[in-house]
Amino acid sequence: MTELRNTDFNVETSTEKHSVPLEKSKGFSKDVRNLQANSVTCRVTNVVSCFIKRNDRILLLKRSERVRSYRGKWATVSGYVEKNEKPEETALKEIREETGIEAKLIRKGKTIHVKDKEGEWWVHPFLFEMKSGSIKIDWEHVEYRWIRPEEIKNYDTVPMLKEALENVI
Repeated sequence: MTELRNTDFNVETSTEKHSVPLEKSKGFSKDVRNLQANSVTCRVTNVVSCFIKRNDRILLLKRSERVRSYRGKWATVSGYVEKNEKPEETALKEIREETGIEAKLIRKGKTIHVKDKEGEWWVHPFLFEMKSGSIKIDWEHVEYRWIRPEEIKNYDTVPMLKEALENVI
């Protein structure tokens, strides 16, 4: 939960707590920064975004109509970070569940804040290398493609996917 008090805000999530001076916060509207009330509460969700690399390409997955958010958009393997779970643990679990492959962690990127009509998120981006197996998508996706990183701009993706990719490459 996010609490705004005077000039600081605290973001407490299922896995971590962030404290940032309000005037330095990004992603909060000017109205919220200028809020004079004692406190405001809003929910921020931690999610992982797992880029999987094979040779010089990365895996993109098209989200199905059965998922909660960003239906029909291109994304990476992703998932909610559960309470008492580290983002790295979530990432490996989601890769196995959504693709059926084994992967090796190459790099962890900086956490990205995303706020839009679908919600407010702390996105934990990761770059993995495919170790073994063949892609078997689950119900969350309807299609997958191996693309060159620079081709991501040609796809209708979830918000900030290109920036998350740049963060881990």
